[in-house]
This record gives sequence, structure tokens and C-alpha cells, in this order.
Amino acid sequence: MPKKYVLEISIFVSGAVVMILELLGSRMFAPFFGNSLIVWTNLIGIVMASLSIGYWFGGRIADKEPTYKKYSVILFVVGLLIFLVYLLQLPVLVLLQNNIVDIRYGSILAGVILLAPASAFLGMVSPYAVRLKMKDIKASGATVGRLYAISTFGSIAGTFLAGFWLIARLGTSQSIVLLSLVAIALSVVVWTDVKFLIIRLVAITIIAIGALSFRVQLSGVVADIDTQYSRALIYDSVEEISSRNVRTIAFVPGEAESAMYEDNPDELVSDYTKFFRIAGFLKPDQKRTLLIGGGTYMYPRDYLKQFPESEMDVVEIDPEMTDIAKKYFSFKEDPRLNIYHEDGRTFINRSKASYDAIFLDAFKSYNSVPFYLATRESLERIRGLLSENGVVVTNIVSALEGENARFFEAEYVTLKSVFPSVSIFRVSSGSSNQDIQNIILVAARASVDLGQAVKYSPTYADKIVDKDAIKSGALVLTDNFAPVDQYLFSLNLK
Repeated sequence: MPKKYVLEISIFVSGAVVMILELLGSRMFAPFFGNSLIVWTNLIGIVMASLSIGYWFGGRIADKEPTYKKYSVILFVVGLLIFLVYLLQLPVLVLLQNNIVDIRYGSILAGVILLAPASAFLGMVSPYAVRLKMKDIKASGATVGRLYAISTFGSIAGTFLAGFWLIARLGTSQSIVLLSLVAIALSVVVWTDVKFLIIRLVAITIIAIGALSFRVQLSGVVADIDTQYSRALIYDSVEEISSRNVRTIAFVPGEAESAMYEDNPDELVSDYTKFFRIAGFLKPDQKRTLLIGGGTYMYPRDYLKQFPESEMDVVEIDPEMTDIAKKYFSFKEDPRLNIYHEDGRTFINRSKASYDAIFLDAFKSYNSVPFYLATRESLERIRGLLSENGVVVTNIVSALEGENARFFEAEYVTLKSVFPSVSIFRVSSGSSNQDIQNIILVAARASVDLGQAVKYSPTYADKIVDKDAIKSGALVLTDNFAPVDQYLFSLNLK
């Protein structure tokens, strides 16, 4: 006979599994489709739709001679379907990424193939458990309310468990395997018939062996690391032009978060980071600066060499990124480098410091831009932190004209609404205004001619964009209105 609280326990655990699986879905999808609002919308929608189907179908079959044995089978199938996610995630996601350009349709299909089956069976758990409980309790309303409350508490517990501990400690693939084993073990607890027990023990053994022998690994990946904030993929490759060995880290498809030459770890690889040096022309007497978005700390190393008497504060939201920089990117801490592990917006909101230059390197990806750092309110706080002649240097990925320029146009007019002087630099001289490219926006607190300040530097002078040629009807971005994901959506199709 089943134990007294087996239904309550199974409902609670199943609720936790639902939320953990959904969060794991975002980690699976990120290297292939990004982590934008669009991807999250599809992910949540698919899981909710699948659960609804499960609720409906589970209620239907529960009315036909419900038994603990059948309930146990449902949980067993959940475990098998979750393990299939582990086996199929890489081939499915690679196939979809290579054949479907539009991330809306790619992420929808990924959700349907990988997450919908397990989610639908998880949806069957609650109504079936309610029907089983109805045999013993006459107060049906109280029974339904109590069991669904237990399921919801399980979902809450699963959310916190996954977000604060599980994914960052075990990683995406290992967490999927754990969910599979938990669901199968739960089915054993629900129904311990010897015959079914043997079948499930065999299944658990096969899954355990398969998990140990089958490694989900992307080609060329040195390390696949889950942190509390992202899934980081580290690659080693050879640069085509120079034939030098390069190590890169990426969070989203086709984009390098940061890169390092293995024969000279302190040399800047990314061209856009070299444009951060433009602050030295505009404010040569820098004493203290701020960088939002530390990454692997490539530019801070360069800055400390350029300004040996200065210091830099670096805000990096993810403390594990600092550990990754030390382990894989030859980063060594410096007493002149002050590292703060917190969100960039919360840092500028509370900071009372004064900076000669502030570098914004949080918009390097067009798949997951922190919109709240692009708004007028954020820029007003940044302006308040600048010294009298301080400057702000921002890197964004966009086009200068056309349908792919909406984020650039909006950020440009937002900067102009806060700063009296704003200049535009294209990183690549060979790109046209319609090309998606790195664009450097430089703003000064004082009214100065930024173009005049760099006219004797060939590195920057020929990269200045004619501001009069920029025709924009974009609205200023605010905390209340900042549709950055929609502005950047067309870039995902390129």
C-alpha cells in the first residue's frame, strides 16, 4: 500500500520539477537562440500550453478507474522523457539553429520537441493525484485547493533551488539527468510492486550509465560552465588573419563575449575595446574610471597599462565570471583594480564616487541587452557620477541606418537628451551604414567638440560618423518605455 503522504510528496516534487525543467530550458536554448525576451516568451508559452494539455488529459484518464499503479507509470514516463531531453538537446538545437534563421520559430520548435512532451506528462500529475485523493476525502474543494497549493509550493521551491544552487553547481546537462532520476525514483515510491520496481531500477541504471558515458559537448568547446547568471562556452581556435591561437568565451550564438591571444594574454583582440582608449584623448588626466561589464577583464588590463597612476572600478554582475577570467583567461587581480560583483544599474544608483571616464560594455550582445542601462534615467545617474569634464564611452551592436538601426537611433537620441556633446564612431571603416557593426558612442558632460579632440589621431579621426546624416524619429528610452528586444529583433535574422 502507498505511504500516507505519498500523493502530497509526489505533487510537491512534480511542481519543483516543472519549474526546474523550464529554467533548464533557458540554459539549453541560450547558446543557440540567445536569452532575449522573445526566447523567454516562447519558452514560457510552450511549457504553459503543454501543462494545460496535460491537465486536460490527466483529468480525463483519472476518471477511468484511477490507480496508484497508473499514477506511478505517469511519473515513470516523465523520467524517461526528461532523459530524452538530455540525449536529444544537442542534435536538435544544432539542427534548428543551422536551418531556421528566425529565432522565434527556432525556439518554438525547440520547445515543442524538447520540453513539451515531459511538460504535458507533468501536467497530468496534479489532476490524477486529486482524483486518487478524492477516494478518501469527502471535502473535494479543500482537497483540490490543498493539493494545488502543495504543487505551487513545490514550484516555488524548485525555482529557488535551480536559480540559487542546482544549475550553477551541477550544470545544465547534469541537472537534467538528476530530474530524470528523481521522477523515476518518485514513481517507485508511489508504487513498489516488485515487477515494476525491477523495470525502474533497470531504467535508473541505464540512465546513470548513459549519463556517465554520453557527453553532450559542442564542437571545439574547452569548457561549458553554468553560473547563476549565464551559460558560458569557452572555445579555442586559430585566428584566420594572423594564424594566432585565440581563446573566446560566448554566451549567445555567433557572438564572442571576450577573446584573448594565448601568446599574449594582455593584448586586446576585439577592435571595439581599442576604441575605449578614445577617452584618453578626451580626458588625458584620468585618475579614476568605471567600467560596467567586466567580462574577462581584457580592457581593465589594458587601461592599467595605459594609465599607470590611475585606478579603475569594474562592475561585473557575475562573480563566477571573475573566476573564469582567472582560470581560463590569465587574469590577475591588481590593487588598482576594484571589482564589484553586482548589477551595473544598482551600482550607479547607489554610488557616490566621481569618475573621469565611464565605459559601458554591457551592450555587446544583441540577444540579451540589459535595457535598464540604456534608459534616460540610467544615463542621468551616470552623468551625475562624472567629473566636470568627464566622458562616457559606450559600445553597441547595431546598424547606423535602416531597419537594423532602431536600437542605435534610440540610444543616440537618449544620450543627446542627457549629454550636451555626443559623437559617433564606427569601429570598422569598411562597413556601410546598413551593416550590423560595433558602434562607439562617446558623450561628454561638458559642451566640447569631440571630433576636434581626436582629429589628429588617424585611429579615430577617419571613423567619425557625420551626425548630421543621422535622421532619426526614435523616441527616448526610459525605464517606462524601452522596447530594446523588439528594436534588436531584426538583427537576430541576419
